[in-house]
Amino acid sequence: MYFYTDGSLHITDDPANPEISMGAAWYNCETGVKMKHKVTGRASSTNPEVLAVLSVVEACPPNRVINISTDSQSVYFGLKAIIDGSYGNILLQHIIKKSEWPTWETIYLSLKEKNILCQVTKI
Repeated sequence: MYFYTDGSLHITDDPANPEISMGAAWYNCETGVKMKHKVTGRASSTNPEVLAVLSVVEACPPNRVINISTDSQSVYFGLKAIIDGSYGNILLQHIIKKSEWPTWETIYLSLKEKNILCQVTKI
């Protein structure tokens, strides 16, 4: 299954009343199915990108091979660490330094639990 994922962060230009909005989305190439989410929480460009990947993993049936294409370098390297097995060897104090660490942990555990083989491409 082939997916394109993306996240967005928008901050208004009004310094007196800055508004922040974030979103996450994915698109499945074979089925044409797409999903968009409004994202809340800590404002960062990485947060919605990682949540888009989590949404793909949660929507995917077990025992599948998925290919995720992302424009996020952080997502690319995070998924590569999970794929090559090095994520499981990272010390906890290094993992929790990332603000989106709960999402990464959920992706890691969900891929294992659902027996999903993940591949990632940086676009």
